[in-house]
Amino acid sequence: MRYLFTLILVCTVLSVGAQNHFVVEYDRLNDRVEYFQVFVESGEQTGEIPVKQIAVTEGDILQARMINVNELAFEVDLQINTISRPKSPGRTIAALITDVAGGSGVLGALGAIIDVSKVASTYDDLLRGSGDERSEDAKFAAFLADIQLDLLPAEEYFRTLELDLPSAVGSVRMTKEEIIQELNKMESSADELDLSEVYENLESEISDLEGIVLTSESVRPELMKSAQDLIARWEEIDPASFDPTYLNSAFVQAREELELVDFIHTEYYVVENLDEDKDDVLVDFKFSMSDEDDWFSDAVIYNHKLIRVKRKKSAVSIVNGLVANFPLSNMTSFDVQRNGDSVTFVSQEAELDFNFTTLVQYEFNASGAIVPSLNVGISLPIKNFTDTDLVKGMRIVTGVGLRFQRFSRLAFTASLAWGQINSLIEGLEYNSTYDVYDLDNQGVYDEYYNELEDSAFISKRSVGLSVGVAINLN
Repeated sequence: MRYLFTLILVCTVLSVGAQNHFVVEYDRLNDRVEYFQVFVESGEQTGEIPVKQIAVTEGDILQARMINVNELAFEVDLQINTISRPKSPGRTIAALITDVAGGSGVLGALGAIIDVSKVASTYDDLLRGSGDERSEDAKFAAFLADIQLDLLPAEEYFRTLELDLPSAVGSVRMTKEEIIQELNKMESSADELDLSEVYENLESEISDLEGIVLTSESVRPELMKSAQDLIARWEEIDPASFDPTYLNSAFVQAREELELVDFIHTEYYVVENLDEDKDDVLVDFKFSMSDEDDWFSDAVIYNHKLIRVKRKKSAVSIVNGLVANFPLSNMTSFDVQRNGDSVTFVSQEAELDFNFTTLVQYEFNASGAIVPSLNVGISLPIKNFTDTDLVKGMRIVTGVGLRFQRFSRLAFTASLAWGQINSLIEGLEYNSTYDVYDLDNQGVYDEYYNELEDSAFISKRSVGLSVGVAINLN
């Protein structure tokens, strides 16, 4: 048992100066906060485990980590400061963007189903009159419907390159992996188009339409306006976008931009200069979006996620428990038994017994799953609980404790138990019978009061090992 006590004591001493490393992680996309404890060995991080809550003290490392934050869309800044502790516990404050323009990802899709009947009816509604006049307008309306059908996929394609692709890359509602999947879908849909054929057909049709608009005087005004709208829509499309190399370079550039960011932003903070009673640590996850269109008076829209991390100091607490006392010395005490005029000193060897214990515990801040402590207190024997005499079983205990993080109130204790034992003086033998009057004449026994005199024994210190479990009452 001596070796067990020595091992526990050495482990405690080595753990006292350890530094804690905690992570506060904010998932911006899912608005979720999680906490982790990091383990470091020889200066290198070996892993981390999730924990429900954290508390820090001076010297601890606090790491703030924001994940799923698209740095192509946001300017990210993490600030960690100490603040005064309020009278009531602080609550998490969130001011988050719930709907950002362009954040929904892809606005349209290539290969969308086009309802031909609706396209044709758009121009049929413009036809009035009868005879040759209606026949000429009908032919022109059919020509406009054909151009409309050819123009729709071209517009969808151009919208993909100019709007949907940048919107997806800068999305604030998708993870990096989801954005990459979206790019793959868009590129696959774009590859299904014969860009050269689409461009050549439309260029020819629009050229013919421009000629009709310039020369025709009999086309109804409503149809003429529709023709001019189609020409204007075609002119809004950049002809260079129909070059296959332009398409390829657009997606290559988009993927290169994504490779430059990892959607994770981290800051480190060493906790220091905390006021003993007032200071907590405030982690401010701050992300902003530039207002390029000057819709707002401020050039930047700020959004915050504030997390309060409580400060923990080395704690003194009271623990109660049950211990087993193992004797470490072979010391013999005695019990006095009188039978008439005879007195016998019956020997009592030290043996294992069980005690209730009350300890004052000083707990250190240590990394890892086990927290060490120093303990001092008393233990009282279960069989004689109300007697506080050191000779009759009460002990003063000093030692160490170990608490597992998973069981916040339960501690294992190992202590030296200091007690007292009475041994007979020389000339008196254990388990021997003496005449009471002879002992009275020797001044070692008072026959009248029937009690042993102090001169009959010598008080000695006894030492044992006390091992058990205790419950934290704080």
